[in-house]
This record gives sequence, C-alpha cells and structure tokens, in this order.
Amino acid sequence: MEEQNVNETLQSEKQDGKLSGATMKSPFLTKLENFWYHYKWPFLIGLFTLVVLIVCLVQCSSKSDYDIYVMYAGPVTLTQEDIEDIKTSLEPYVTDLNEDGEITIAVRNLVIYSLAELEKKKKEGVDVSFLANTSQMNTEVFDNEIQAGEAVICLLDPALFESVCLQGGFMEQSFSEKVPDYARLGKIKVKNQAGTETVREGYFGYRLGGMDLHKLPGLSRLRGDTVLCVRKISTMQSLFGKKKAERHHANNVAIFNRIIAGEEE
Repeated sequence: MEEQNVNETLQSEKQDGKLSGATMKSPFLTKLENFWYHYKWPFLIGLFTLVVLIVCLVQCSSKSDYDIYVMYAGPVTLTQEDIEDIKTSLEPYVTDLNEDGEITIAVRNLVIYSLAELEKKKKEGVDVSFLANTSQMNTEVFDNEIQAGEAVICLLDPALFESVCLQGGFMEQSFSEKVPDYARLGKIKVKNQAGTETVREGYFGYRLGGMDLHKLPGLSRLRGDTVLCVRKISTMQSLFGKKKAERHHANNVAIFNRIIAGEEE
C-alpha cells in the first residue's frame, strides 16, 4: 500500500512538472516558434536582401568620386603601368564631371578566361587550376558590376560582351551612314506583341582592333577583338538616387561618344 502511494505521488509530480513546464513557456516564445515555422524562408530571404542593400549603400558612400569608371574584363592581365597608360590615353576625352579641378579615371581589371581558352592552355601543359579559380571569382564580380557597378564604359572579351548583350545589357549604337568595319555585331532578346521571344541583331559596340584607339598606350595591350561598349543604366543604381544615376550615366555616354569620334575635350 505504501509503495502504491509512492508511485502515485511520483506520477503526480511528473504531471505537475509537465504542467508547470507548459505554463512557464511564455506567449512570446510560442508566437516566435509559430512565426518561425510559417515564415522562416520569407524572413531569411528578406534579411538577405536587406544585408545586400546595406552593403551596396556602404560601398556607394565609401567610393571615391571619380569622373568616369572603366572596366576591362578578359584574359589580359594589366599591370599597374598599363592601367596608368590607359588613364593617360583616355584623359583627353574626359571632362571634370565632379568639378574637383582634375580629371580622375578609375580602371578595373577583371582577368577572366573562357572555358575554351582554359582547355587550350591545359593541352599546352599549363596548370590552369589557379586561372580557373580566378576566372570563376572574377566572373561573379563581373556580373555584380554589370548589374549594379559604377562602370558605364566597358572593354570586354567577345564572349562576355555577347552574354550580356544577349540579355539587353548594352546600349545600341546608331551609325549615320556607313557602318564601320570595326563595329561589332551584337544580339539582344526581344518579344513581339504575341509574346514570342526572338533574337534581334544590332550594333552594340566597337571592335578595338579596328580603331586608332587601339594604338594608344595601355589600350594596345588589349586584344584586337576586345569590344568597346557602353552599359545601360542599372536598376540597382536607380534605387539609390535616380536623378544622380541618370546624370552620371548620361555624362559617361557623352564621353564614350567623344572617344568613338576621336573628339578630344
């Protein structure tokens, strides 16, 4: 009898413990668990987007205010001397957009090898592991630059040019009379009224090898099939000041047109 009373007491204590544990759990924690169960992925996606926006804002606020930003992406590794030569070669066409009393040009060099080039080097006995890793990392940087970067004027390997051009990332060039031999044929996806997607061809850039520009210091280091083109204004830039982004883009397009025409400032 005494043993039965002890068992009943233990069972009663266990039940009391469960009840007390349940009652001790705060309503806030219960709601938090429910929220996390139902809205975990939307919350994480929203948090990731917020972090990206904050990083973009920090980067935009911390960047030096150059007059123009130029990006080269391709298989050529430019030395610091090459970059300085490119700045000197482009300087006569650039205006003092930020009105600081001097011409300042930022040049970004992203070394990217195509799969075909890597395969070719591999057959030649070159260990391409480092080149492949560098190309992969720089390709991600390149994609970010195209989507939200400062560079409007671009010098690109043909394969990179075609991939972005196909997605409508570059401004189409208009030629008054005869299309120059060095004009590079690009492609862009378009939809008709029925919603059918087709690929339209047009002139979106210039092949550097057919221009006097290719003879200038620094620029002569680039391959002749490098494409000189001008990027469309990015949606991301418009989010952080549409008027300023449009003004910056228009100024760079004007400089690009002077470079093409060979009209020094």
